[in-house]
Amino acid sequence: MSNNFDALLWPEAYVAKALERSVDFDGVLLPTKQLYQDIFSAESRLNVQMKPDLLLSNDIDDAAYTRLLCDAEAGPVLSIVVVSRNDDHVEDMAQRTQAFIDTILYLSAKIKRYVELIIVEWNPPKERASFQQQFNFPKKHQYVNIRIITVPYDIHAKYQEQSPLLLHQMIGKNVGIRRASGKFILATNIDVLLSETLFNYITGPYLKPGCLYRSNRVDIRREVLEEQGVAEILDKAYDHILEVNYADGGAGSIRNEKNTKTSPDSMGKLPPNLHFRACGDFHLLHREDWAKLTGYSEVVCYPLHIDALLGLTAFHAGLTEISLGDEFLHFHIDHSHGKSVEANTFQTHHQETVKHPSLMDLFNLHVHMYQVKDYYIYNHVNWGEASCELSEVQVTKNEKSLLRKTSVIDGPSNGASLLSIDQFRTATHGDMKKVIDQLIDHLSLYLTTYKDKKNIIIRGNGVRGQYLRHELSLRGNSVEGFCDASYEKGVNDFILIASSSAHIIHKELSAKGWVEGLDYILTL
Repeated sequence: MSNNFDALLWPEAYVAKALERSVDFDGVLLPTKQLYQDIFSAESRLNVQMKPDLLLSNDIDDAAYTRLLCDAEAGPVLSIVVVSRNDDHVEDMAQRTQAFIDTILYLSAKIKRYVELIIVEWNPPKERASFQQQFNFPKKHQYVNIRIITVPYDIHAKYQEQSPLLLHQMIGKNVGIRRASGKFILATNIDVLLSETLFNYITGPYLKPGCLYRSNRVDIRREVLEEQGVAEILDKAYDHILEVNYADGGAGSIRNEKNTKTSPDSMGKLPPNLHFRACGDFHLLHREDWAKLTGYSEVVCYPLHIDALLGLTAFHAGLTEISLGDEFLHFHIDHSHGKSVEANTFQTHHQETVKHPSLMDLFNLHVHMYQVKDYYIYNHVNWGEASCELSEVQVTKNEKSLLRKTSVIDGPSNGASLLSIDQFRTATHGDMKKVIDQLIDHLSLYLTTYKDKKNIIIRGNGVRGQYLRHELSLRGNSVEGFCDASYEKGVNDFILIASSSAHIIHKELSAKGWVEGLDYILTL
């Protein structure tokens, strides 16, 4: 089953919103209300046969679990943590990294805010220069302190039997998070550029403990790196927009949205409407909240959905998600990606095939946490390689810079994850196929019973649409063909939306005066 259906099994925002709208359906729309309950409700997708063998926060009585390793006294408001290695794990890595570093230096000087930048150099290639040698770091800066922490090959080697990856991004971020000195800690990536307004906000007096801050990611063309200087790159970034990643899907332009809050008070059986889209590029929490969660899950896998798992777990831990509005954007420089070959398997651009949690796994974890009114701990006490003394160099010192000592804890030296990826994955290919088959069975019966005189047309000619047409035909339902945004609906036509952009299409059709349940419905 293709990863194209994973969002349905999660579900993404458009599923929850379809359910919310259907509450008010009555009269001739009652069959559509029942259909949405049948195909979009939690029970229709839930697979909780196996409860994960994980600790709950109430099971933890060892203070070392939630102790960070670096003293925060007199530390900056913000530490920024990234992880990388000097190789080609992303195209033009050196150019992107230098632009990232230069942006932090530039914005700190312009806005006059102290920050700490921690670069975790994971498994440095022996045949290449170190980060300190490769990149231009000023020895002194008025506002920025830059630390490079190295995770050597002998530590990386303990993960090799479980994964062919040369860099473990989330474990590396935990290394930096656990050794950061800032009051708040931002985990981000080296192909990200922070906008000036965002940088001003996150280094100012505006942040509060008990919150997980998110920022909409703007994907921009890599040609932006051809601009001259950081100021020009940041100014021209808006001219290179490919897509803006909002919580409810991608958009081709900035929508001027405001800050929104999602409070744990809104907890329900369906997963909360949190901002999981492209979330791994921007997670900002107070240091004590990072410690409370024991950072990211360190399950050894391709890191897809590990970022969303952090957001979900934070919500169950009582943190309020604050999704910053479009005044506070960050930019992601476009590059080629691998591809999902199954809902829980990813193929990198180096052709490595690596497992990862599926969104159905996250859904199941949500339901378990909802049932026990607690949140899971995914790591041992040594998360962030806390039992290892790691080499560190301070490559840039600011005028307030202190040589901060990091401690270590007593704990195992093996990997910190409480589960292997195979133990972690509670959903299988077969589970997903069964859920989708049940969904299409309900849809087929609905069409046969209530829309048998209609011309059925599918909006969405991608994998979802093609799969839906094939499966409906096997059940005896005739589909006339496909349509797009330019389609003019005939009087006897009925549209099935089969797209990951379903919520946006719904808004478009509703604005035309089309009625959900009479003229169209959401499906896959």
